[in-house]
Amino acid sequence: MHLKINEINVIIDNHMWEEQNQFNTWRQLIVSVFNRIMEINECSGCSVNLLLTNNNTIRQLNKNFRNIDKATNVLSFPQLNNNNTKKPLSKLKDVNIGDLAMSYDVIIEESKLFNKSFFDRCTHLFVHGVLHLLGMDHIEEDDRSMMESLEIKILAYFGINNPYLVD
Repeated sequence: MHLKINEINVIIDNHMWEEQNQFNTWRQLIVSVFNRIMEINECSGCSVNLLLTNNNTIRQLNKNFRNIDKATNVLSFPQLNNNNTKKPLSKLKDVNIGDLAMSYDVIIEESKLFNKSFFDRCTHLFVHGVLHLLGMDHIEEDDRSMMESLEIKILAYFGINNPYLVD
């Protein structure tokens, strides 16, 4: 069985992202991370749109779509409905699963606060956002536990430490 290539469409509207050391390496890493998530869920030919932005833009998106007037680290806008199964969608083929937006400003602050590298934090939030696009959430304790354990497993596969442990 030959799986089709998955794709991340990256839109950069804040130059600070590209000024970070290892930005291009991270872009390559998240392609591998996305492919791993899709592989785990038996999906192929899927795509996601990723907006790399700042606090102003993410705050406006959060206000417009969630009615929350504050900046956040990542927002997920799923294109698919999983009928509230609480498990990630699987066996998707040739579909855009949705849009993610990530704020440089919030993530740089959090990486310092949590003593994590900037791109380890970005990778964790990317995984977190993609899992939301696939239908997972962390509202209920069981769902949170399942989502966090999958995040930890995916990140460990790429040599990234458990993001929920403070160094």
